[in-house]
Amino acid sequence: MKQFIKKMMSLSLLIAASVSSASAQITLNVSDRPVAEVVKQIEKSTSYRFFYNSNLDGMRKNVNVSAENQNIDEIMNQICRQADLSYVIKDGKQIVLTAKEKQSEPIQNKKVIKGTVLDPYGDPVVGATVRVKGTNLAAITDINGNYSIQAPDGSTIEVTCIGYVTGKGKASGDKPLNFNMEEDDNYLNEVVVVGYGSQKKVNLTGSVENISAKAIENRPIRSVTDAIQGQMAGVTVQSGTGQPGQFSSIKIRGNTSVNSGGALVIIDGLPGDINLVNPQDIESVSVLKDAASAAIYGARAAEGVILITTRQGTDSKVKVEYTDNFSFNKPTRIVKSNNSYDHAIMQNLAYTNAGLAPNFSEKALEAILDPSVTALPNGNDWIYTADTDWISMMFDHSFQQTHNLAVSKASESLRYRFSAGWLDQDGMFSEYGPDNYDRYTLRSNVNADLVKNKLNFDSKMTYTGTTSKTAAQFSSWTIPYITMIQAGPNMPVYDPNGNYARYRMQANPIQALKEGGENHTRRQRIEGVFTLSYKPVKGLEVKAVGAGRVINSQSKNWRRQYGKYGPNGLNSMGAGQSGPNRLTQSTDNTRYITGQLTADYNLKIKRHNLHILAGWSAENNSYESLTGERTDIIGNELPALVMGSTDQWSNSASETEWALLSGFGRINYNFDERYLFEANIRMDGSSRFSKKHRWGYFPSFSGAWRISEEAFMKVQHIVTNLKLRASWGQLGNQNGLGLYDHIAKYNISGYYPFANELGQWAKVNSLPSEDRTWETVEMTNIGIDLGFLNNRLTAEAELFWKHTKDMLVSIEIPSMIGITVPTGNYGELKIHGWNIAIGWNDRIGNLNYSARFSLSDQKDKLTNYGKEFNGFSSGVGVYTEGYSLGAIFGYKTDGYFKTQEEVDNYPVFRKGITAPGDVKYIDLDNDGKISAPNDLAYLGSTNPRYVFGLNLSADWNGIDVSALFQGVGKRDYYLSSEVMAPFRDTWGNFSYTLHNDYWTPDNTNAALPRPYAGTSHNYQISDHWLQNAAYIRLKNLQIGYTLPSKIISKAGIDRLRIYFSGDNLLEYSKLQSDFDPELSNINGYMYPMLRSYSFGINLTF
Repeated sequence: MKQFIKKMMSLSLLIAASVSSASAQITLNVSDRPVAEVVKQIEKSTSYRFFYNSNLDGMRKNVNVSAENQNIDEIMNQICRQADLSYVIKDGKQIVLTAKEKQSEPIQNKKVIKGTVLDPYGDPVVGATVRVKGTNLAAITDINGNYSIQAPDGSTIEVTCIGYVTGKGKASGDKPLNFNMEEDDNYLNEVVVVGYGSQKKVNLTGSVENISAKAIENRPIRSVTDAIQGQMAGVTVQSGTGQPGQFSSIKIRGNTSVNSGGALVIIDGLPGDINLVNPQDIESVSVLKDAASAAIYGARAAEGVILITTRQGTDSKVKVEYTDNFSFNKPTRIVKSNNSYDHAIMQNLAYTNAGLAPNFSEKALEAILDPSVTALPNGNDWIYTADTDWISMMFDHSFQQTHNLAVSKASESLRYRFSAGWLDQDGMFSEYGPDNYDRYTLRSNVNADLVKNKLNFDSKMTYTGTTSKTAAQFSSWTIPYITMIQAGPNMPVYDPNGNYARYRMQANPIQALKEGGENHTRRQRIEGVFTLSYKPVKGLEVKAVGAGRVINSQSKNWRRQYGKYGPNGLNSMGAGQSGPNRLTQSTDNTRYITGQLTADYNLKIKRHNLHILAGWSAENNSYESLTGERTDIIGNELPALVMGSTDQWSNSASETEWALLSGFGRINYNFDERYLFEANIRMDGSSRFSKKHRWGYFPSFSGAWRISEEAFMKVQHIVTNLKLRASWGQLGNQNGLGLYDHIAKYNISGYYPFANELGQWAKVNSLPSEDRTWETVEMTNIGIDLGFLNNRLTAEAELFWKHTKDMLVSIEIPSMIGITVPTGNYGELKIHGWNIAIGWNDRIGNLNYSARFSLSDQKDKLTNYGKEFNGFSSGVGVYTEGYSLGAIFGYKTDGYFKTQEEVDNYPVFRKGITAPGDVKYIDLDNDGKISAPNDLAYLGSTNPRYVFGLNLSADWNGIDVSALFQGVGKRDYYLSSEVMAPFRDTWGNFSYTLHNDYWTPDNTNAALPRPYAGTSHNYQISDHWLQNAAYIRLKNLQIGYTLPSKIISKAGIDRLRIYFSGDNLLEYSKLQSDFDPELSNINGYMYPMLRSYSFGINLTF
């Protein structure tokens, strides 16, 4: 039965499929069609089955066939004569096509070699490619593993098939040449980077995901986070906006604490920023998801660990690699500007409903309909009557380019790789003003054997420089974003006099970009990791690591004054809406150093394998900052502090320092690679805690059983790998603490007269606490790993539970205390979830293809928040005991009020202004009024559920295609009043096409309530503004072609690949089509996501 199942599964590998037929006489008439198409037509109408190498040139040749009731030999002779093919009919119904030998290049001592290809268990290998080395002669094994090929005597015959080591043999006369293939155990021997070392993938007892350089190097990505999205089960990537310099963020297995600090990122052993690593420098990315794998990092591993290893030289000759990519970008989903007339009518209605005078007179409405009139004089101001599509104009397109160059080599004792990279991003607004980001990277990786097999020195040095330019910052927002908030369609770019138009005191986005100054930030960082490894005796390796980082950051925020003009010329000057010009300049310096000493011992006694790791590390980080601010810069042109006024000046400085001392250890034991056990311990002492609780201890234990290695599993050939694993451990979190919360801190500020001098006063703003301790995250994980058909089919599934205890939360105190009270270890959060992944990797002839699907889900619940529950509070992401951290609380609704009688007889939110067309909130407690907290309810959660990814790839004869689909199965999306209520503020002057579907007596099923100016009674947080943001998106599509080496080798080129890539090409979601379901916030100040179209090359000399 097993043999039958295996043969049936193997049939899927064959190119040709069989269709039964009883007729031996064939009628066939085709004209100028490819051979591959002709043989498929024969298969459809007969029981013959064809076997051939899809790479045969003859299969692509067009032929003419005219046959009336002819046998198969007559037809095949017609085909093969025109296509330079040969054929052999085996077993009556199997036809094997091969290339016909050219007479101009005769093969001496030509023989027909026959044989059988079997797997290690004696079963036939179906669909294997049998090739004469150095020629185009090839054949495919049939369902019984048999082949037949013409080959010169003494030639080398090679057999290839996914999952097996390439078989080789010599043709000898007419003797059969059989092959017994060996399984390719590369999958089983794959090495994965883990904390302070590496392990064979099959011997892992914890939950670790890995991405290799191959999955990264061919994608035109800005940062590593883009490569991870959709690739790893249980790893959620929150896409960043399209703003230059903005990148995605990563969350591993959902929420962990209210004091989130994100996953710990380790780059070549040094904590770092994942978005500053050049993706082309990366060798592998490992994600440690459970406590067993992450506990070795202790205090900072509560939210998982990401390990990045950079590339080294691998070729024995000097290799030069160059890659580039040019990307043209458009917004994905974005709101659409309203036309001026609909905007004016709606605004007038909103004002009328509120009892206010209409904003647009009849004369203004008539002018709006006249394209030649853009503004009407109104005293020394304008009434604007243009029709400007600000959003399409401002959010038109952006451009990005990347260039990377690397030189590498590997000899017996020296390996090196030097690289340089440049990422250049021009944003949507760069056409008008500052909206740019540049990242420059230089990397030097050198590894040298000082004493062969004894002493090794490894050096990794990096320089990263970034430059960011945006419009000047005003509080928490940036000028161009008000394009979507304040710039109405009736406002033109220029007034009739040619000056920039401005509505009231609001900004003209283009004027603000061109004349309003800029925020310019430059950062430089130099990092180095130096490792000396010594192997004094067999099995023991001692490492001393010294590493450090220096960061210098300089920023200059220049808020320049610019004018507001009326019909008579300049009305006023102001920075932004009003006020003097202002220059804020700061310099920051960070210095981080760390030292590590580890001892790693491996012992193997027969079938017993023991691995012991012990280590110590110390870290110190110091930071200093100096900031100066001046107003009224003389001349309004040259931003220099010395040119500012001394009346309103300010200077500030700060210095901080923290340290961490750690000890760690790990024991791995396995018996015959069947029974696996691992234990980890980490001890961290942090300067953030008082001496009472300075040290934290974080253990973990894990085990696994490789059932596939048991004797009773060797009798079957279907399951290649079967492993059960389980783990438990504890991790620490200190993100809820400041650097000095355990000691009293005095703030010195303000001046007051003291005798004949000015004195300063000092005060303690918050009480210190010596009793706070580490947050502890306890995690349990159960998993199963599966491999079938020599690991062509793989699967994994996991269940996990996280329990965060002693979570730092605020406590309720009487306001009369007059001082901030410290947080306490009173909180508790529970999370549980699961993830699955299924992959298939195979080859048919020259076609390699693979597919991988992953799906994960997790739910969290705040079980203790340290305060008494007194009812819900309205909001998004309000921390409430018994609910998710992403919970949304608000009012339930029942459509709109339909009549005034209904308004008069039902509780309303705002008496006196509620009328038909307003939102009807439900009185949940039936007390006759709409009020909080009694009428508030749980509405949903912004946390993504059922996160999935589907990765498809294939390559054939140099052509490669890959597609990544990614999405979320469940997520609630709240539409903020800032974008849904255009006239909530009477000074507002914007609207979008989506706002046109508002309630009127003739449109009672509208999406929006009646317009109303000056209040937000219809826009309270409620289920009326909640939408389903589940989606599926084609995240990436890439098509590439690698030119044949015989063409490019003459130019000294080893590899040349050209490709097209598209990101965010299409998506499906039930969310309102103006908003992108991946964005977490739609308050109107959000830069849009990008739909990117790019092309590039990969070049190797």
